[in-house]
Amino acid sequence: AAVAAEAEQLRVQAAKVPSLEAEIQRLNDSSVGSAAVAAEADQLRVQAAQVLALEAEIRQLKDSSAGSAAVAAEAEQLRVQAAKVPSLEAEIQRLNDSSVGSAAVAAE
Repeated sequence: AAVAAEAEQLRVQAAKVPSLEAEIQRLNDSSVGSAAVAAEADQLRVQAAQVLALEAEIRQLKDSSAGSAAVAAEAEQLRVQAAKVPSLEAEIQRLNDSSVGSAAVAAE
C-alpha cells in the first residue's frame, strides 16, 4: 500500500512536465511584459525543481523490496519524464536571457 501511494505521488509529479513545456511555449509565443515573464519563469523554476525530485523517489521505489514489475515499469516511465527537467530548466534560462525577458528578467 505504501508503494502504491508513493507511485501515485510520482504520477502527480510527472504530470507536471507537460504543463511546464506548455508554459514555456506560451512564454515564447506571448508578448507579456518583462515583470510577468520574470514571475512566470520563477514559477517554472519551482515546478521544475519539484519534478527533479522524482529521480530520488524513483531510485527509492526501484530499490524497495515491495517493487513489483508494474512499479518498475512505472518508475521507468517517470524517469523518462524526469529526464526532461534539465532541458526545461535550460529553456527557462534561455527565456530569462532573451530579449523577450528584457533587462528586468536578466537582473533576476
